[in-house]
Amino acid sequence: MARLKLTHLLMALMVILAACAPAATVAPTAAPTAVPPTAAAPQTLRLATTTSTADSGLLDAILPDFEARYSAKVDVVAVGTGQAIAIGAKGDADVVLVHARSQEDKFVAGGDGVNRLVVM
Repeated sequence: MARLKLTHLLMALMVILAACAPAATVAPTAAPTAVPPTAAAPQTLRLATTTSTADSGLLDAILPDFEARYSAKVDVVAVGTGQAIAIGAKGDADVVLVHARSQEDKFVAGGDGVNRLVVM
């Protein structure tokens, strides 16, 4: 059940991040379902991303609203692209946000990721 909620949070985060980009060439197959906030402790969603994305200020601008809206805590791990992909491949991240198309395609083709979206 907790994994299902994290999946919903992951999809919601990707939709929020995708909204920052020009029209994507590939639409997600299913719309995310919002998880209503509860009095329970927030779930943690781990985001492996690049230092340049973290340093851009984008996460500072969007994560507070996302965390409040979905009763979640986003744990950001900012590293190089290769490291972020490796963290995701090991299953130690719920979302991987990087900017290296060929590595992203390989990550998804290898079964380590699903639903690749263009964010920015």
